[in-house]
Formats: sequence, C-alpha cells, structure tokens
Amino acid sequence: MSLLYVNENSAQIGIEANRCFVKYADGIRGIPVSYYSKGGSYFGRLHSTGHVNAKRQRMQSALY
Repeated sequence: MSLLYVNENSAQIGIEANRCFVKYADGIRGIPVSYYSKGGSYFGRLHSTGHVNAKRQRMQSALY
C-alpha cells in the first residue's frame, strides 16, 4: 500500500488515466516527492524538472 501526504490546504487530489494528480488553485505545478521505506528510512527525493528543457537535453544526449 502506498501513501500520499499533501501539505497544502487548497490542493485537489484525484486520479486520471491511472495516475494520481495534485492540483493547486494556481494550477498544476512541480511537486517534490520523497521516498521512504515502510520502516521510515529515507530512500531519496524527486524534484520537478519544470525549469529544464527536456527536448534539448534529449537532443544533446543523442549527439553525444
């Protein structure tokens, strides 16, 4: 079983196309995600790449 904790008062949570989403009053924005074990050990954190041009990075990787 997976748990989702949201610490924002105005957030709307839902499921669409088998994916969970969190929407804020000002729109959907990058959400940092932290991963923990069942015992509470920290595994890592995932940050949004909203500031990164993913298409350019793919092109750079292909050229490399």
